[in-house]
Amino acid sequence: MKEHLPKAVVMSVSGGVEGSINVVRSLGREGVPVIVVSEDRDSPVMNSKYAGEALYLERFTLTDERTRDFLINLAKGQGSKPVLFPTADPDLLLISRLRKELQRYYHLIIPGEEIVDTFTDKRKFYNLSKRYNFPIPKSFIPADTKEVSDIGEHVQYPVIMKPSQPSSWTNDGVKGIIGLKKAVIVKSSAELIDLYTKIAEFSSDIIIQEYIPGEDDCHYDLHLYMDKNAEPLGAFTGRKIRIHPAYAGSGCFVRSMLIEDLIKLGIKILKQVDYTGLANFNFKKDPVTADFKLLEINPRVSQWNILAAECGVNLPLLAYYDSLDLEFVKPGTQEENIQYLSFIEDLKSFIEYRRNGDWTFLNWLYSLLSGKKVYQFYAPDDLRPFFMDLAHRCKSLLKRLF
Repeated sequence: MKEHLPKAVVMSVSGGVEGSINVVRSLGREGVPVIVVSEDRDSPVMNSKYAGEALYLERFTLTDERTRDFLINLAKGQGSKPVLFPTADPDLLLISRLRKELQRYYHLIIPGEEIVDTFTDKRKFYNLSKRYNFPIPKSFIPADTKEVSDIGEHVQYPVIMKPSQPSSWTNDGVKGIIGLKKAVIVKSSAELIDLYTKIAEFSSDIIIQEYIPGEDDCHYDLHLYMDKNAEPLGAFTGRKIRIHPAYAGSGCFVRSMLIEDLIKLGIKILKQVDYTGLANFNFKKDPVTADFKLLEINPRVSQWNILAAECGVNLPLLAYYDSLDLEFVKPGTQEENIQYLSFIEDLKSFIEYRRNGDWTFLNWLYSLLSGKKVYQFYAPDDLRPFFMDLAHRCKSLLKRLF
């Protein structure tokens, strides 16, 4: 541990531990001293050996003033100004709201306030994309059932229905209709109106979007870090082989794959808006036209950012050194064909894929047994988070059974 270095303070939100533990490991393995601030006292990230300090702050994303005071007091207790890392949308938005007070005490690696606000709200992002001609699918923002009916008569099916902000669909009412899916594929006008009517009872945040054809392995990610001058310092691209939930979720089995054209496209997009900081692009490749369609840009790390670090592109470390104006070696070309696996989520998705004839058991098993892998929680050099996550899952299973 390089104790003379300023500390990195990594935020970890309830239900979003994946991104935080990967940032902690990416920094800690390179000798950066890390403090974790978690909303969950029993979160696996609190047990990482790379978390020099693990602090619990209940519901910090919902209490701006209390969290502000906590973070300021934490920074004052350090020998030098720490670097603050959000790892999911709730803490990113919190830090963005508090940036004026926090930037006196922390090095912030987040984009400007307007960018954060726009990129985390798909309605605003859609309008920005139209202005700059980003390659996004056609999107509609209906105000009521009549507009949905009009849209339904003119679109080509299937279409996607999703919220502008994921938190809008996390209430029990919406979950009771679609489960944990981030988006829903709709195959007819009647289904569109029916689903809109049901979801609108619990959330008015609904977007209808053109569906890009292709299986789940047509999804690609681009991870970038843009420095203070909006110049790229590091880039990584990966292909999602399976996602969870299946057909409308996040990567649970991802393969490192260098795609130069995607990197060039992402850099062009970010330079148009003078973007600085970490960015995570989600694309889908049209199997007919071979065009990449931009689905969203998250102004933060992805939940599986550890894969990039394992492939030689440690973006959190780049952000850390750049924010401190310290010298660093720019990463070279990423190593390809390393795979990221979140096993339990992948197993759940496989069950649905198999039911629909997309994956056979033998093909799935072969993918698990072949190739070099990095795992979401399991790491030989940091086992406690894995066992903590396993214990949580076993406890939840026993509750459901008994």
